[in-house]
Amino acid sequence: MAKVKISDMIIEWLQTHSDGKTIANHNVQTDCVTYIKSWHDRNVLPSTVEREFRRLRNQESHLLRDSGIELTDQEMKYGENTWTLKNNL
Repeated sequence: MAKVKISDMIIEWLQTHSDGKTIANHNVQTDCVTYIKSWHDRNVLPSTVEREFRRLRNQESHLLRDSGIELTDQEMKYGENTWTLKNNL
C-alpha cells in the first residue's frame, strides 16, 4: 500500500475544522503533527509539515480548492501568520 502524502494529511486535518476557524502557524506545527501521528501513525517533523503547508498555500493551492478548502490571509497575530479557514464541504 502506498504511503499517504503529507500534503494529503494536511488537507485531511484542515477538513476536520469548522468553517471560519483561525489557523495559525503554531497550529500547523503542533496540532497537525499530532493529527498525523494519531490518524496515520507517522512521525513527522513540525518543520516538514510547515514547509509542505507553505507549498500547498503558495504553489499547489488548486489542491486546497479541489478539496473545498480556502485559506484567507489575516494580519499577523501574536507575531505569527494566521489564516481564516473556509471549508466548502
